[in-house]
Amino acid sequence: DEKYSCTDAFSRFAALSGTAQVAALTFAPVFGFLGDKFDPVKVVAGCSLLGTVSFALVGIISDPRDNIAFFVLMLWGISQIGMVVSSQFLIAKIMPNDIRGTVSGCFSIMGALGVIIYTYVGGVLFDEWYEGGPFVLASILSGVFFIICCIILIV
Repeated sequence: DEKYSCTDAFSRFAALSGTAQVAALTFAPVFGFLGDKFDPVKVVAGCSLLGTVSFALVGIISDPRDNIAFFVLMLWGISQIGMVVSSQFLIAKIMPNDIRGTVSGCFSIMGALGVIIYTYVGGVLFDEWYEGGPFVLASILSGVFFIICCIILIV
């Protein structure tokens, strides 16, 4: 089992992380456009499905040195920014103008709280179960959210 030196691991992490962030920045306006042109619930559903797939793939990558990791992290970054943009877009569209700012602010606070809770639970999964556990959890949560969106679209 070959180990990375700290410098090599950091360099690889920086390249993978940068790939995800560039993909996210590139696709942010795309999701704004999609939110304008299509039903925002459908856009959120699509982002949830992409999140389900990308988080599952991140969770099963056995070696971050494989070049497929760049593609997977691009999908991951796109799904993350897609959820951020499309969910805010959805909230803005369904809220009355007089409370839109308040609801968007509360929505953001709840999102931050969710990140804190998820980080704790993901850390426990990583330590106690499986190194890919946090990503498996994120994939499951994205899948549940996709199912909820589909139910909303059907009803």
